Amino acid sequence: MEWQGIDLAGNAQSKWIFTTYYLIKKMALVLFFLIGIALFLIFYHLQKKQEIYPLVEQLNQLQTESHALENKIANLQSHNQISLPVSTKKEIEKFITLIMQFPLKKGGINTIQLYHDNRLYLKISGKISSQEDFQALDKYLKEQQFFELKTDHISVNSKNETEFIFTLKYQG
Repeated sequence: MEWQGIDLAGNAQSKWIFTTYYLIKKMALVLFFLIGIALFLIFYHLQKKQEIYPLVEQLNQLQTESHALENKIANLQSHNQISLPVSTKKEIEKFITLIMQFPLKKGGINTIQLYHDNRLYLKISGKISSQEDFQALDKYLKEQQFFELKTDHISVNSKNETEFIFTLKYQG
């Protein structure tokens, strides 16, 4: 066995100090790097928040306007009942009576539209497969006392059906 003595030169102590100093230096460098990343992320977050804030405000405003429009629509739908003057109700009853008595055997009415434009109007469109039925309907409408008949459209399609559009104006 060889005798080993104690090193009194202080090499181990200087090596330990150098290693500790080196590790502290590395830890400080990593800490500064992490602080730099954290600061970058904080400033990036604040910048994006400032960019998004006007968009959020605009979205909130649009949602408020949307809710207001939905409320208006709901309000209009709930108050959809239109009060007509008594004379208009009588005119409508006469139109309904007229419609109920149409002399139709083959074919029929596709659309009946009732509208008011200073006078009450009834627009009728349909198809009739028989020429006699069309002539009977035309004659029936012309004989009515309280209505003025206007023929908007008459044509014969490929199935030999007469397509028509009549507008009746109440003459009360």
